[in-house]
This record gives sequence, structure tokens and C-alpha cells, in this order.
Amino acid sequence: MKRESALLDRQRMKILVVTTSNTLFDGPNPHPTGVWLSEFTEPYMQFHENGIELTVASPKGGQMPIDPRTLPTPEQQTEWMPALQAASRTLTLDGLEAADFDAIFLPGGHGPMFDLPENRELQRINQAGHAKEFAVVERAAGLAFDASGDLIVGSSIGSGKPGIYRVAHGTAQLIVPMPEAVFLNGLTHLHGSRFLVADSYRSLIWEVDTEEKSSRIWIEHQSLAHAADPFHPVPQFPGVNGLRIFNGTVYASSTEQQKLIRIPLKQDFTPGTPEVFMTTINLDDFAFDDHGNVYGTTHIYNSVVKITPERLVTVIAGLAEGVAGSTAAAFGRTEADRTTLYVTTNGGMSAPPEGGVQSGRVIKIEVGATGYFTN
Repeated sequence: MKRESALLDRQRMKILVVTTSNTLFDGPNPHPTGVWLSEFTEPYMQFHENGIELTVASPKGGQMPIDPRTLPTPEQQTEWMPALQAASRTLTLDGLEAADFDAIFLPGGHGPMFDLPENRELQRINQAGHAKEFAVVERAAGLAFDASGDLIVGSSIGSGKPGIYRVAHGTAQLIVPMPEAVFLNGLTHLHGSRFLVADSYRSLIWEVDTEEKSSRIWIEHQSLAHAADPFHPVPQFPGVNGLRIFNGTVYASSTEQQKLIRIPLKQDFTPGTPEVFMTTINLDDFAFDDHGNVYGTTHIYNSVVKITPERLVTVIAGLAEGVAGSTAAAFGRTEADRTTLYVTTNGGMSAPPEGGVQSGRVIKIEVGATGYFTN
């Protein structure tokens, strides 16, 4: 991509917007899907109003599919007219070059999960980036390390081979197929070769044994569920989301219910009865320090919060610290960064802050306490 001074001149900046052509949420009970409209229109209008030149493209070109739950109101049709017009006539990706743009922007929604990750034209265009590919696992979300230091990664439905992968030496191998899983999300080590992984759309937690290459439902409970809606079987917000273990107890963020749930572990590592630790707290991912304090990302609320064992909540970072769309949190593991909390952000794509969607970032927050690890 271009690196000259044009990056600082919004009147000359050019952005390639790559959107989906996929119209169907794949799986046992398929439903119409597409782009979550506001994640396209609101950034588009911010770019447009600041004089940025925009090119909208998709794998197949033509009309961009819109998730039916996000169809515009008459007022939004008027407000978003330039964006909707661009969405009706997307280009194909063929022939587009990274060198012609200052940035590439991918709007969210369920549709992009199915046709963008493995799209060869998008990979060709985006190859000029600075990230180095380590391994390919389609529809990946949660990850953890096993005892040997290999990555254990969950891959959701739509990848063709949903399940748990082991990533070693840059190669990903499917070790536990999970055809009944839908959206594998938070993942944490349980004991030995056993791991727990949240299924945000089935509203349950799986137990996976990477040595036995087996999986089973570890717990299914109402406190982990998203709201039942027969008209929208694919939920707008996840149920059970992030997972962590602290002092013999599993903690799980139940995002749509805005709760932090704790589940006692029995001696054989089966679950006890879930109980609510916190309510009215919107958490995506979170991490513990050695004192039992929770550091949670709030995603659409653009902040990082600290929750003490006494349930006192303090905001420790917000938009001023760059955590728009905070999504994941983890402590450093070396002597130099054991008290540093790393937070990833999506720039506020789901709920853009004033001024519009920002760049995705990894933010370092010094919290003055050592991170807690179970392995």
C-alpha cells in the first residue's frame, strides 16, 4: 500500500471497501444474511463526508446483500443514500491492486464470515500488509496454548471443517471435528489435555480432549443463553462468550444477558451449579490478575473495566486511551511485561464513536499487578 504523505491528506486518501457477496448463514438451519448494514453505512458516510475517495468491491460484484435484521428505515435511506448507492453497484475484486489504495476496510456482519477469509483475490490485494501469516484456520476465534506450547484454536461452522485445530510450526491440523458446533468463541485450558470452548450461538460450553480427540457438552444453562427469538434464530449478540479459570472456578461472560457467570469446578473438573457474579456488565473477553481482579473488554461500550473481588467496577481505559471497540484482553508472560494488559480493538465497528470508526489497535495498559495463568 502507499506510504507517502497522502496518508495524512484526507482529501487525497483512497480507501478500498471490501464487502461480502454471501446471502446465506450456512449450517443445519440456514437463514438469510449479509452485511450488518450500519457497519457499512456509518463508516462509509464518515469517510465520504471527509472527502475520502471510496471504492466498494465484493467477490461477485453487484448488489451488496444486507442482513434482513438491519434493513434501513425511510429516514436512514435518505441519510445513507450515498452509501446505499455504492452498495448497489460493487465492483469485483479482479484487477484491483493494493498499491492504488491507502487502506482496506472490511465491514462486519455474518455474511463476510463465509466468503472473505479464503477469498484468493482479497488475499492477493492484501498481501502488501505488514502482518506475517503463521497458519490458516478459517473462521477462527478463541485460542489457548497446550502443555507443549502449541496453539489450540477453535474454528466455527461455515469453515467446512468446524472444530478444534492444533497449530504447530506454522501448520494447522484439525484434531477434534465438531460438526454440531456453531460459533466457537472463548477457549481456555481446563486440565491436562482438556479444554473448554464457548459456543456463543448454541449457548453452551463444550469440553474438548485433544489427546482423546473427543468433544462433549460440558454445560448448557440458561444463564449462558442468548435471548430466544423465533423470528431471528441467528442472535444479534452472543450468549456465552469469554472464558477464564481462576482458583478452581470457571468464569464466563454472558454477553447478551450482560452478566459475568462463575461455575465451580468439581474434583473431576465437571461443572457445579452456575451462579451470577456480576450483572449489568457488558463483557466480551477478560483476564485475571493474581489478586482476583477481572480486567474486561466492553466492546460496544469502548472501554476496559476493572472488577474487584468485591464487585467494584472501575473504568481504567476509554476512547482517550484508544480502546474503541475493545474485544480481547491478555496479560504479558515475560518478566518485562507480566503486569501489562494487552487489549485488541476493532476501532468501534459495531458502535462507532464520535468521529467515526478508528483503526484496529493493540493497546498496552500497565495495571501494576501480575497476570494470573492456569498453565
